[in-house]
Amino acid sequence: MTRKILTFIISATSFTLLLLTLVLVFMGIVAARENRIVSVFGYSFAAVATDSMAPTIEPKEIVVAKKTKFDAVRQGDIIVFYSAPHGAYFVHRVVEVRPDGELVTKGDNPEAPIDADPVTAANYHGKVIAHGDFLGLGKLMLERRSAVYAVIVVALLLIIVIETASIVTTVIRKQKREFMKKIENK
Repeated sequence: MTRKILTFIISATSFTLLLLTLVLVFMGIVAARENRIVSVFGYSFAAVATDSMAPTIEPKEIVVAKKTKFDAVRQGDIIVFYSAPHGAYFVHRVVEVRPDGELVTKGDNPEAPIDADPVTAANYHGKVIAHGDFLGLGKLMLERRSAVYAVIVVALLLIIVIETASIVTTVIRKQKREFMKKIENK
């Protein structure tokens, strides 16, 4: 009986992880096509492509951003925002909060200029709450994005095959037990 419960728990957990992975992959593909950042439960992550925030955040590091209210952002916070003129997301520090609420930003790199366009609620994405190398994932994301998607797809297919085999095996065992009971009853 405990084996059945354990098997059920493992299968349910695998199926749940499979569904979550599929949802995240789908969200990632859609976000990439629409030039957006995936956000899950108000958190998102991205790889930093340039040295504009060096030495605080180095290129190829991962930043984790949390969606916060725009009016809660203060001078000194590091934020993620979308720059329409550049067609990309930026990670920069808020150097000034204007009286009208707009944010003036600049990278920490001494050579980085103050950003020409202020950040408004419309192009604000979130506040950076963590950053780091995280086992080289940033480099992998920037340099081998297609390979990352391929690995995820292969892993998903492997999980599907394993779960299908498990279900088929369970059904066959059940049918075999029922067949054996019928034979014994005759």
